[in-house]
Amino acid sequence: MQNLSADYVTARAERQTIVLPDGSAALLDADSAISTDMTAAKRGVKLLRGAAYFDVKSSETPFVVDAGRGETRVTGTAFSVEIRGQDVAVNLARGHVIVSSEADEQSAELEAGQGIGYDNTGLGAVHPVAIDEAMAWQKGRLIFDQTRLGDVLNQIGRYRSGRIVVLGAELADQLVSGNLPLDDSDSALASLQATFGFRISKLTGKLVIISP
Repeated sequence: MQNLSADYVTARAERQTIVLPDGSAALLDADSAISTDMTAAKRGVKLLRGAAYFDVKSSETPFVVDAGRGETRVTGTAFSVEIRGQDVAVNLARGHVIVSSEADEQSAELEAGQGIGYDNTGLGAVHPVAIDEAMAWQKGRLIFDQTRLGDVLNQIGRYRSGRIVVLGAELADQLVSGNLPLDDSDSALASLQATFGFRISKLTGKLVIISP
């Protein structure tokens, strides 16, 4: 259903750069979708799923990205927005942005090198971000530090057809750090398997089962 309301969609294992009507650029991560509402009086984008990096052309007209139950408002800057289930993460590479949450009606201003998250309960705390790592997906890499294995596998899953299913909460909740190639998901899975010793079962060529 999201695809029906989207103006731009990427498939799994696909990244795409889009030049928006106002001259701003949006780089969509794999399995992502956005809709746009661009007029002389408004520059609006809605992130429907996945992640996108925006390099916004300077203008007096605010550029607003809606995602989940919040929005990010800028005039000219570069930042990324990512939907992770019910959570939304915003990371700022250049300039400044204001991030607002509908849930608790709070807002926060970010400076370059900072990030923030929000969910259905409201805004989190502003925190420093290693921008090169947070946005490594633009170059086909996944860099993570003390991240749930299940979340890492979900990210890898966006770069292959079919699904990756993890059996067992204990395995999915293990923390992992690393730097993996997104454009070679089989190699990424093999690297994680070497670390954790889990079993990989491939069914029908589309379904990958990860089990202890």
